[in-house]
Amino acid sequence: MSVEKEYRRLQTRMALITGLNESLIGLLMNGAVATMLIAAIPQVTAGTLDGVYLAVISLGIMASFEAFVPLPEALQYLDMNVRAADRLFEIIDAEPEVKDPPNPERPARNYRLTINGLSFRYSPQNDYALRNITMEVPWRQKIAVVGPSGAGKSTLINLLMRFWNYQQGSIKIGGQEIKDMAQEEVRKLFAVISQHTHLFTGTIRENLLLANPDASEQQLIRACEQAQIHRFISGLEQGYDTWIGEQGLRLSGGERQRLAIARALLKNAPILILDEATSNLDAITEEELLETLFTLSNSHTVFHITHRLKKLNRMDHIYVLYQGEIIQQGTHRQLLKEEGLYRKMWEIQMQTELLEAMES
Repeated sequence: MSVEKEYRRLQTRMALITGLNESLIGLLMNGAVATMLIAAIPQVTAGTLDGVYLAVISLGIMASFEAFVPLPEALQYLDMNVRAADRLFEIIDAEPEVKDPPNPERPARNYRLTINGLSFRYSPQNDYALRNITMEVPWRQKIAVVGPSGAGKSTLINLLMRFWNYQQGSIKIGGQEIKDMAQEEVRKLFAVISQHTHLFTGTIRENLLLANPDASEQQLIRACEQAQIHRFISGLEQGYDTWIGEQGLRLSGGERQRLAIARALLKNAPILILDEATSNLDAITEEELLETLFTLSNSHTVFHITHRLKKLNRMDHIYVLYQGEIIQQGTHRQLLKEEGLYRKMWEIQMQTELLEAMES
């Protein structure tokens, strides 16, 4: 039986139960009132009972049934809540996929990132999402990882952040294997700017200080200036204390993205990961922000994950990822000279931009 048919069957059964419940309660209530009237009318006729009490008793009987009307629906919700609680406790009680070592090492002050022979799959039944990935990322370098959707770029980020354990190979920062470090210590080394912005109900200031609770006002403003959003915030009536609503719904998509960029910059981590960070911005703002972010390589490693090849001529090295494997690597100029995926992606994007410019 298909899921659709099973769902329809359960919905029909629920409708029948609900209708039967309402009909049964109505029948019992009306039956009780009718029984009372049959018993009381002869007494009213005989003069032993004042007629006004008929209305009072009838209302009292109907009111007594109101307490029972929501019980069947409450029992349905109780069952749903119990099942939801079971699922919640199942998640809470689940063994974490990634565990800290018994005696974690402290991260080194050298932030050179070395990935050697890295292979990963989500389960033994799945194919490898990443196969034999090898990268050398010196500190304070600008590195790009490009490729089409599904190439494994996001999987690589999740492994760097220790959200998953890899089966083969190694990831080292400053010569230390990240599996030998505490998860929290590893994540302190990275600031991630994702295309999916996560903001919390609160003020702009509160959302920014999540990255660095001890940041000064000058540091806050500096990060927002770099993210091209300080002028917008200053124009608001309450400035940095403006309430942005749930998930930042009072802001536009571009404003939320720039706020997320400012928050990542405020963290001031040694390695900055840009995961399609400017996908929600207009072309002019995107160019200005990329210029700002790339200049941070004087004090940070910039790890640019993208399928858009704009500004990649500024990269020190580019890795081309396809179906979980590195198929090309080099500088922008070197890769354009080769017959391969990078050059094909570049030509398609240039043609698209040209057509858009002609249409506008």
